[in-house]
Amino acid sequence: MLYMLPVLVVASTMSMPFQQSPSQVTASESRAAMSKKDTSRVLKAARRAQGDFEGLRRQLLPRQTGLAGRACDAVIGRFCHWQSNGDGPPPESPKVIAAREKLIATLDSLGRILPDHRWILAQRARYRIESNRHVEAEQLARACAARTTVPATRGWCHALAGYAAQELGEYARADSAFTAALTELPEKERCSWLDMSLLLDGKAGGRYKRLDCAARDSMATALWRLVQPLYLTGVNDLRTEFLARVTRMHVEEDSRIPMGYTPGADDRETLLRYGGGLWYTQEDPPPGSARPSIVASHRRGPAFNFFPQPRALAALDRLRLDDWAFSGLAPRTHYAPEYAQRFVHLLDHQVSLFRRRDSAFIVAAFDLSNEGMPLGGHTQAGLFAAPLENGGVAAPLGKPIEGAGPSTVTTMRAPWRPMIVSLEVLDRESRFAGRARYALRVPTGDARLALSDLLLYAPRDSTPQRLEEVIPLAMHSLRLSREQPLGLYWETYGARPRGESFDFALLVAPVGQSWLRRAFDKVRREEKSMIAVSWREVPSVEAGMAPRAMSVNLSLLKPGRYKVQLTLTPAGEPPIVTERDIEILK
Repeated sequence: MLYMLPVLVVASTMSMPFQQSPSQVTASESRAAMSKKDTSRVLKAARRAQGDFEGLRRQLLPRQTGLAGRACDAVIGRFCHWQSNGDGPPPESPKVIAAREKLIATLDSLGRILPDHRWILAQRARYRIESNRHVEAEQLARACAARTTVPATRGWCHALAGYAAQELGEYARADSAFTAALTELPEKERCSWLDMSLLLDGKAGGRYKRLDCAARDSMATALWRLVQPLYLTGVNDLRTEFLARVTRMHVEEDSRIPMGYTPGADDRETLLRYGGGLWYTQEDPPPGSARPSIVASHRRGPAFNFFPQPRALAALDRLRLDDWAFSGLAPRTHYAPEYAQRFVHLLDHQVSLFRRRDSAFIVAAFDLSNEGMPLGGHTQAGLFAAPLENGGVAAPLGKPIEGAGPSTVTTMRAPWRPMIVSLEVLDRESRFAGRARYALRVPTGDARLALSDLLLYAPRDSTPQRLEEVIPLAMHSLRLSREQPLGLYWETYGARPRGESFDFALLVAPVGQSWLRRAFDKVRREEKSMIAVSWREVPSVEAGMAPRAMSVNLSLLKPGRYKVQLTLTPAGEPPIVTERDIEILK
């Protein structure tokens, strides 16, 4: 049984009386001779059977205490939403289990009379999924899609197949089914299905709401790529989860739900933002109280937030690592992927960018030993880059590294333009996932000279002369011990091949201190909290590039956060700066 971290949505509802079993309609009635009156009679019987089951389930929901008076992470209409630890669902009443099987049999019987009726199809799939018969539900929906000649019905059947596959954790099948479903929908209905405005707030949300359908599609494509939990999986399971929630929203329309009523606008918003309930409990009112019982809908867990801060959505090229908060109070939306019971930030890493003609050569190193991840033979890691183009996010480049160890150094090439870089790790056996995702900006304009990023490495006996020699020595973290010298590697681009000298200045100063002039003025009286070195040299240039490496002694610096800043000043031209933040440990 999966460990559950329920997301609770609590509502006060009135008890609904249980009704008697519906009259049966036999499959022997001729479909060809079905009149509107006959069709209405069959549908009425199906709705009665569904309502009777939900009335019985509502009466027999397992009891739970402590629901009343809980502090809410978010309030949506009648609903209070929060996250808490849990042990999974309590046993369901045998009467409810038997009644559900009877309902499925009744719906199947009525479905043979009206095989392509969308509402009946939806309920047949819905209650199979509830019974953990996901594959059967998916097969039912796919058979419907293959049989029907009506595009709208075929699209609906594909959507039901996608919903079943998503609930089973088969994200590639879900993606394929939803893609097929969307191609069958008329433009207006497709626009409604893809409307993600409830997931957005801030400037990005306001901008999205003002756009027409075509412009929304373009913006949504960029947003879905940005918020995809892991590029490692190859499928955007957050997008398929959203489409599964939309499908469930339509499945539950005009029907009774376990909360005891027909869903309204707040039910739909809760469903789209946080997902649908897997199981339900109720708390009885105090003795003598006229208050109705409280019903709680428990979601799959643990659930995470994969949308960045609203500020970042309005300026993707400025996306920072700390713009992401996978957990926390009152996120706009939550999602619990089947493959992750823990989802963490990869804090110990470094990424450096180097130019190779019109390409970016990316060097990434990261360390998983401090993340508490039980590494095994099923661990995947990866470095991915998604170029930023025309205000959007292009398809990510990169590939997985199978059998990754605790320390990884990897490289890749990408177009020379601003990009979103994502370092990722996934262990499916332990259901542990993590990533570091943020924007990298590249020098632009017509400046003759440019500096690469600084690449930190662990010095050895000799000073490396080329990037290929530095990569195996790259540090896996920007948190450093002051007992070990710090190696710095960088490249200068655009220097003249012969005889051009530059003034260089290296400053290592605490974050928050004044820079440049004031820093140099203070260096003498703050000898143990700052390093400042300056020199002049004529770099050795090959093919328009001048590689350089040096080491720095950190042993006299106090523990804390520092900025390492390298400044190149050519004669008669503005200075050029590259910098990196580090933390010196005790």
